Amino acid sequence: MTKRLILVAVVAVAMLGASHAHAAGPLRAVGLHAGYISPENIDGTWNAGLYFEVGAPLLGVYLQPFVTYWNQSVGGATNSMSASADMKDWSVGANLKWLFPVPTPKVHPFVAAGGAVHRFSSDASMSFGPNMLSPSASDSKFGVQFGGGLELDMGRSWSLVGQSFYHVVSDVNQWTVGGALQIHL
Repeated sequence: MTKRLILVAVVAVAMLGASHAHAAGPLRAVGLHAGYISPENIDGTWNAGLYFEVGAPLLGVYLQPFVTYWNQSVGGATNSMSASADMKDWSVGANLKWLFPVPTPKVHPFVAAGGAVHRFSSDASMSFGPNMLSPSASDSKFGVQFGGGLELDMGRSWSLVGQSFYHVVSDVNQWTVGGALQIHL
């Protein structure tokens, strides 16, 4: 069920972006993101994502639909007991991104803000000698994010992006910092 929900959300975001691109302007770029995320009350871990941008190039304003994922596994054992937990977050959303007008054509600072649906899931296992307990849970939550960064044009067809965002998601706020390889279309 979770995989179907995520697939439906990704297809919906892609269709929204495609219809927006047709109505408001060309598809500007597609990007692959990787970074470090630090969720509240959980050790930090790596995350990855995919996004694309459509919008108004003359205004420097773009809609940026995205999908991201992170996974954190923890565990420990003693002589009589062992425990492990696997926590995941799939998020599907969109940011509104504004590139600051600057005199140099190669460097583009930006700010962005938006919303996303986060699909959190956790699987745990605990064993006490011969006894085993394996609870799991999942929950979808809406959140907002805001942040900014810098695009550095590396040629006519691609750029490097450094960015940082803060995600406010009820009880699992998250801070991300990372980079992206962005292909211009």
